[in-house]
Amino acid sequence: MASNNKVFLLVCEGPTDIEIIKAISDKISEITGSGIGIDIRELSPVKDQTSGNYPSHGWTEVKSWCERYSIRKQIVVSDDMPTWEKELASKARANRWDVLLNAANADGLIIQLDTDIAEEMTHDIFSPANIDRRTFCENAINHWLSESDKPNKMFYVLPTFSSETWLLASHEPEIHTNYETIQDVETRLIPLGYKTKLKNGRPRLKKIPRFYRAYSERMVSKLDIVRGRCSECDNFCKFLEEKIEVI
Repeated sequence: MASNNKVFLLVCEGPTDIEIIKAISDKISEITGSGIGIDIRELSPVKDQTSGNYPSHGWTEVKSWCERYSIRKQIVVSDDMPTWEKELASKARANRWDVLLNAANADGLIIQLDTDIAEEMTHDIFSPANIDRRTFCENAINHWLSESDKPNKMFYVLPTFSSETWLLASHEPEIHTNYETIQDVETRLIPLGYKTKLKNGRPRLKKIPRFYRAYSERMVSKLDIVRGRCSECDNFCKFLEEKIEVI
């Protein structure tokens, strides 16, 4: 990659989200015309080099990653510890996301999480009457990282209810005034020709990266429409545009 490219490390729910985020990043690089590219590097999950497959991943793995690489870990290294225990504790405390950024000479870290799992989170009780899904999930990530607010070097991608909402929004004609309130996204995508598999006796989207690569390419061909229908996609695009803007 060219030396003037912007590098962002990515922690997300799974490989299909990687395809969507990379497709948008490539498209923003192309249409901006600044000559500065965006290099998205997978941090978690990472493809197994032997099998070529990704490990099982989801929001709980995102949570575990944040806790593991938090800067403010609750790990105490005391003088009265045995040497071996002190070394292990020191190594654990040294696993920090900012260290990873510096080692990769990266410009930032992107964390993606679908907000459809807000009810499953345990850091607090989700009440739609009191807080919106995005804010609730942003608070969750901050909690896992032991941060009071989102760190400056990070950007959170938190679609409501899932990244598939952005795929649906690329289809015309408009079927909804606010795409981010649609909960049955999968049910709406399946009749449009998206690949399926049976799960517990009912058709579900087949989440294979190569399928999503094609879906994402179609989606970014209508990125302006998607941005107008999904504010979270628009926010992500604006973030990338600001990073590669030529002043």
